[in-house]
Amino acid sequence: PNLFSLYGFSLQAHRGFSSEYPENTLLSFFEAGKISQFKGIETDVQMTKDGVLVCMHDKTIDRTTNGTGAISDHTYAELMELWIDGGTGWRDVYEGQLRIPTFEQFLEVCRQYNKIPYVELKSLTKEGINKTIDMIGKDYARQNKDREEDEDYSPNHALEDIIDYEYSMDGKLLVSLIIGREVAKHIGGIAVAYYE
Repeated sequence: PNLFSLYGFSLQAHRGFSSEYPENTLLSFFEAGKISQFKGIETDVQMTKDGVLVCMHDKTIDRTTNGTGAISDHTYAELMELWIDGGTGWRDVYEGQLRIPTFEQFLEVCRQYNKIPYVELKSLTKEGINKTIDMIGKDYARQNKDREEDEDYSPNHALEDIIDYEYSMDGKLLVSLIIGREVAKHIGGIAVAYYE
């Protein structure tokens, strides 16, 4: 028997199939989707200056692209002018071929291959946290429309929403949010990955 299954573990593709393909790229996500042993795909979420959620581990684009500076200081259009040119899994064969993917594109790959999205929220603002949860909610869990009109909404409600979005109705894991320390300040706690 498979030892991972025997002990209740499941394999997740960290930043996609980043041991073989450039981390947090559509190529890496698609290649991870093809591997049946991966039950989920992990990514990191950052937000651009104009509010677009993108997949990038670092706060800056220096290590993995041909640009420099913080993601939050660039618009999405500006980021789309850049090429991925470094990071885990990078090789010269990919030069001039890969762009920074959006979080929406990541979720589409997870849906296409029936993989659990493991989402690490990096240095997001409350707006970024809410956008991430809302996007996941639209695709993977029940909608809670009163949250948008709730005048008493506080950062602690975000944690309640995250807990709500970790499981589907029948208890099967649909998505896991992994909260970084900076984001935890906004929501009053740290959530870790949950398993089936």
